[in-house]
Amino acid sequence: MQSRKDGGRSMRKGISIWAFPNQEPRDCFRMAKRFGYEGIEVSFDESGPISPQSTETELMEIRKAAESHGLCLYSLASGLYWSTSLTAEDPAERERAEQLVRNQLDAAAFLGCDTILILPGMVSGLGAAEPVVPYDIVYERAQAALVRLAEYAEKKRVTIGIENVWNKFLLSPMEMRDFIDRVNSRWVAAYFDVGNVVRDGYPEQWIRILGHRIAKVHFKDYKR
Repeated sequence: MQSRKDGGRSMRKGISIWAFPNQEPRDCFRMAKRFGYEGIEVSFDESGPISPQSTETELMEIRKAAESHGLCLYSLASGLYWSTSLTAEDPAERERAEQLVRNQLDAAAFLGCDTILILPGMVSGLGAAEPVVPYDIVYERAQAALVRLAEYAEKKRVTIGIENVWNKFLLSPMEMRDFIDRVNSRWVAAYFDVGNVVRDGYPEQWIRILGHRIAKVHFKDYKR
């Protein structure tokens, strides 16, 4: 969902393109409009319609297709940072991750998205065999990367939204609040996922504590 940065409380309702698996963007736009949504969150992938290889012309065609259905492209999400992390032990992987964020910001600007969704880093991934990086090192690397990337985000006028996911990092609302404040840029904010919090916490507490730092909100089903 799209929040307002002007201090207002109204929100606009959108849907993730991930709700329409294996569909072309234009078909997703048509269905989203039919189901009553005002906008859609599109996805930045390794390959496909929106990827690091996409040209400005291709991205503008996608934007125009959404607009032809009366839809806004609210944000550009990506799952690429589970496999290419800003906080990996390998410096080359960290650099690739930063370049991916810059590519994602470029694509978002062409698409008219005002926010991207990324993972700020991870102590470990979802699998038991995933490598583990010390928490304090992850914190330092993530903060340093986002300070650098905030400058590029400002140039593109696109907000970097860091999502709360099961990455064993930024595990409390106070920690995420303070992390964002230390980056100290209006171009880095929280992309708050209600369902991801339900397992271990209370969404209403996170929302209250993060407050104006929330750029976008994800709603989805989740049962404890």
